[in-house]
Amino acid sequence: MTQQEEATPEYEAPSLSEMVIYVVLTAVLLLLLITFTRLLGNQPRYQPVGNERLSPRWQIVTNQAKTFTFNLPLNWSWYDKQIPEQSSVFQSVLAEQGDIETAVSFFRQIDPATEIQLVAQPESAAASTFLIVANSRRMQQLDPETLTRAVANDVAGVLQAETSTQAGGQTIANLIVDFPTESGPLRCKYRYAHNDVSAYILAGCAPKNQFGQLGGDLLEIQNSFQLLIN
Repeated sequence: MTQQEEATPEYEAPSLSEMVIYVVLTAVLLLLLITFTRLLGNQPRYQPVGNERLSPRWQIVTNQAKTFTFNLPLNWSWYDKQIPEQSSVFQSVLAEQGDIETAVSFFRQIDPATEIQLVAQPESAAASTFLIVANSRRMQQLDPETLTRAVANDVAGVLQAETSTQAGGQTIANLIVDFPTESGPLRCKYRYAHNDVSAYILAGCAPKNQFGQLGGDLLEIQNSFQLLIN
């Protein structure tokens, strides 16, 4: 026997207990990996811009179906059509706020099935001050550029009709429209976005003579509005 052969240690097979420990640890690690992957998969691919710097006076609102999200001042109340305990209040607000139908009127000319999903109101403001999110599956085929041109050409009272691109690369339409109502001019600021499933409209409205007081909040709300892809 050579010196090299004498220096080579003999291979020792792992004991049964060591193999059991190895198998158990491997299984635990795999389980943790699967769980973590599923959690990541359940998160929306888009996250609201700036939520990590959210002011203490703001809240994050995500609808029940997890199709959109935005930031809203804490002194606003919001009602989601799909949340059972909110649905009756949601319907009451729609019935009391006749101007909500005015706000979605020209979208319903394109798609009569345009459906209001969420409504919000500040705790103390004029009666015609509100925010809505509506969606339309038919308008999903209508890109923001085409909608902007159509509104600019065919809708009376348009003050702004332009497109912009969000940080995530999503193109959106930004509109401001004045509507005549029985109680005086109503001004609405819109943000329109679409994905492969549906189109969504976020609208913030107030009496024209009070709109400036809400302008900063409405701009921040709209800048935080994003569609979620599950």
